[in-house]
Amino acid sequence: MTRDLSDRRQSEEALRKKHDELDATNRDLDNFIYGEVHSFFAKEFPKHFIQPNQQCHQIPLT
Repeated sequence: MTRDLSDRRQSEEALRKKHDELDATNRDLDNFIYGEVHSFFAKEFPKHFIQPNQQCHQIPLT
C-alpha cells in the first residue's frame, strides 16, 4: 500500500513538472508570436498610415 502511494506521488510530481514545462513553453511561444505580429504590422503598415487612436489590427485594408 505504501509503495502504491509512493509511486502515485512520483507520477503526480512528474506530471506536474511536465505541465509546468509545457506552460513555460506556451508562454514563450505567445511572447514570440506577439512580437512577430507587431514587427510584421510595423513593416507592412508604416506609422504614417496609422491614425492616432487606431491600433494595428484596426487598420482598413482598402
